[in-house]
Amino acid sequence: MDDSSRVQPRTFDEMLQPPPMLHPHLLVVLEHNKAQVYKTELRGSEPRHIYPYDPYNYARQTGDTQDDSGDQRTPEHGGFRAKLARRLQGAHTIVIFGHGPDATRVMREFIDELNQDYPDLAKRVIGAKVVDRRCLTPTELIAKVRQVYAHLDA
Repeated sequence: MDDSSRVQPRTFDEMLQPPPMLHPHLLVVLEHNKAQVYKTELRGSEPRHIYPYDPYNYARQTGDTQDDSGDQRTPEHGGFRAKLARRLQGAHTIVIFGHGPDATRVMREFIDELNQDYPDLAKRVIGAKVVDRRCLTPTELIAKVRQVYAHLDA
């Protein structure tokens, strides 16, 4: 038997990497030190539905993708945002919504970290917007996502 036809064992680091393109369209709602991630179902190019997205039980492993330190500042590099970036691996497009008093700053810091540490992932961010998540039903949230996609089509 030819050695080239045998399946090569994967390294431990390779096994930890998520498969590519698990779900193509994601919505991230950032608030201070936590994030909710949703997959967006499209019909054509229009978002129709959103569903909670946690492909590898990251929320269970990381405490709902939030910083548990109790620190009132935005979590530092290697913590919360790195866990969130790993959760977004495999996305084709990413929409980021910020919620809370420091929404703009939190979104900017996260996008800056993506640009610095995860440039391929940063290229997939197609829009960012400040929203008041408390006042939005799932239907209203998807309407906000549609606005982002409509802006791309214009």
